[in-house]
Amino acid sequence: MSRTKGQSNVSSDVKGNEKGVGAQGVGVENSLQEDISAAEADVNTSPSKAQKEAGNYKKGHVRIDGFDVSIEQPKGSVRRGTDADGKQWEQVMNNTYGYLRGTEGVDGDHIDVFLSDDPSQGDVFVVDQVNRDGSFDEHKVMYGFADEESARQAYLANYEEGWTGLGAITRVTKDEFRKWVESSHRKTKPFAEYKGVKTQSPIPLLDAVRTLYSKGKEVASQLFGMKFFDVAKTPDFMKKYGLRGDKFTIRYGVIARHIGKDEEHSLPLEIWEQLLDALLNPFAITKYYVDDKKQIQKGYRLYTSLQLSNGSYVVVGVEVKNAGRDMEVNSINTIFGRSILSDVHDELIYTSEEMTPEQQSLLNGNNPHQYTTERESS
Repeated sequence: MSRTKGQSNVSSDVKGNEKGVGAQGVGVENSLQEDISAAEADVNTSPSKAQKEAGNYKKGHVRIDGFDVSIEQPKGSVRRGTDADGKQWEQVMNNTYGYLRGTEGVDGDHIDVFLSDDPSQGDVFVVDQVNRDGSFDEHKVMYGFADEESARQAYLANYEEGWTGLGAITRVTKDEFRKWVESSHRKTKPFAEYKGVKTQSPIPLLDAVRTLYSKGKEVASQLFGMKFFDVAKTPDFMKKYGLRGDKFTIRYGVIARHIGKDEEHSLPLEIWEQLLDALLNPFAITKYYVDDKKQIQKGYRLYTSLQLSNGSYVVVGVEVKNAGRDMEVNSINTIFGRSILSDVHDELIYTSEEMTPEQQSLLNGNNPHQYTTERESS
């Protein structure tokens, strides 16, 4: 997933422009902009193949907030390389791009940085870039941005359409970022996992869902990418039935694939808006098996009934499985609507003492909309 220095279009010798940022002021801002422009002019934007492979072609150099920044790609230059599949790519750079000298990332190279149009202002946003399988790849630092949205859009603007490397984004002040840089030489794990890093408040799940419904998958996918969302803390009573995770989580991709998929899975927004609270008080919990003999357990299903705005009720099932990432969590795998609860793959293990007669009747009937095993594996 990462694009290495050797694949970059520009990079090389350092010309020491030691002008930096002093006390804040118009003169300082203008001086920094001039220094960046001068450093960009020093970059060799047409290195030979041998120079690219050796990484010894000419770069620009500038000091920003005390950091030595080597500029590989001026804003507006074209970055070229070859991906892991041997496919050549090129990208016009939306932001000045380089690396922080004296740092070392997980890949052994310097830590990469994108500069805002005015890096003397704003905060630092560290992207934990991910591989295609969702595993951590490397850090990408967005330096001097006003808010997460502008940092996110800037990051995506420097990659091709459909890029899936965007992982978690963590906002810190420049002082906090400096402390992280100075805390150890080589950085080997996602930024948000380092002790002492003050992370921003997570994006609420419903904000992501509403964005998805109002702006569509293309916009929402760029904003939320591979994000996992916390849904709710697991009630203590559920843990004794096997739902041992400390919390319920759901990945953005699970939400997105349930929009417009089919009649059973495509839930209206009003269901999502009620579901988070209702999930903590299901009227029934079952073990779910992949085989009719109930020997291979896939996970658990929680069932709740919700009232729609037209006065009707719908039963909603939430399929979860235990997953271990940073901690044990109950990972939501599928959400579906049912008219009747009954399944040869379900083994009833819990019913609520407050279950209504209507809900009780759902436990005993045939479900005319039962999925085949293939459909249920979504």
